[in-house]
Amino acid sequence: SSDRGLCGGIHSSVVKFIRALIEQDGADAETKVVVVGDKAKAILQRNLSQHIMMSFNEYGKRPPIFADAALIANAILNCGYNYDRASLIFNSFRSVISYNTTQLPLFTPKSIEGSDKFSLYDSIDED
Repeated sequence: SSDRGLCGGIHSSVVKFIRALIEQDGADAETKVVVVGDKAKAILQRNLSQHIMMSFNEYGKRPPIFADAALIANAILNCGYNYDRASLIFNSFRSVISYNTTQLPLFTPKSIEGSDKFSLYDSIDED
């Protein structure tokens, strides 16, 4: 989501999607959410605050750059929380009045390193 704007439907569709995923996982699952943007955070805090692991604001006020994404990714990787699956939930533009809520899988560093084709990518760090 973002930190500004009056388009409640954009933010609420992401939150509804997240809420459905949490309900699907069930009460016994330990589901954590990393929220980017104040609008979605405000909605999630009403009923799902126990699931918010961390949040970031000051996004959406200016065009995003790689450093913004890297800051969030590093915070998640270095937080000490061990997860077995993760998803990025976001909206993509469909029309002026409609957005597609999309779920993109995110892989753990361990699963990436264990991939069959991981060795095809040369790493400067290994030199």
